[in-house]
Amino acid sequence: MGLILIGGGLGLWLWQKSGQKEQIVTEETNISPIPEATAGESEKSWKDEAGFEFKYPNGLAIRQDASDENRYTNLEITSEKTEAKIVILAEDTTYKAVADWIKNDKKLKGASATDIDVGGKSGKKVVFADSEKVEVGVIEDNILFSIELDNGKDEVMASALETITGSFEFVIPTQTQKTTTGTGQDQGGEVIEEEVIIE
Repeated sequence: MGLILIGGGLGLWLWQKSGQKEQIVTEETNISPIPEATAGESEKSWKDEAGFEFKYPNGLAIRQDASDENRYTNLEITSEKTEAKIVILAEDTTYKAVADWIKNDKKLKGASATDIDVGGKSGKKVVFADSEKVEVGVIEDNILFSIELDNGKDEVMASALETITGSFEFVIPTQTQKTTTGTGQDQGGEVIEEEVIIE
């Protein structure tokens, strides 16, 4: 009889323990995970086959005009927040140095120019007195790289211009001929052809 009581007591105790385990498991499965806070990327990267790359703020769109056969690249950067835009061009030049470009390009007459580092090269930042236009230029391998903001008073795009010029780097070009159809590539690997908008 004592054996039955001990066996019954042990069985009751085990049954209660198994009920508690189920309750604990039930409670654990009802706990929802707390999402971890992740810092969002504030910039994207653009690598152009014409031999340069740069970072630009999220929220901007890049349109590449692949039909422009007179230039190695023709990018237009826009934002839904403003009508101002940035245009990046890479084209052949006969100017040997950026100082020659400033001195001899007729569209730059009357503008003030200051020195600026662009991709480790000596460049010029040109501010036009009679308009709100700002243009940054640098010459590398007989190619004029220009970054033009049509409204330097626009805070969104002026900040974007600073990000672009501050992160601009020269890389080995992947384009072999100027007349080939151009494509750009963001660092995510997405190939951009013709007039596709990246956001």
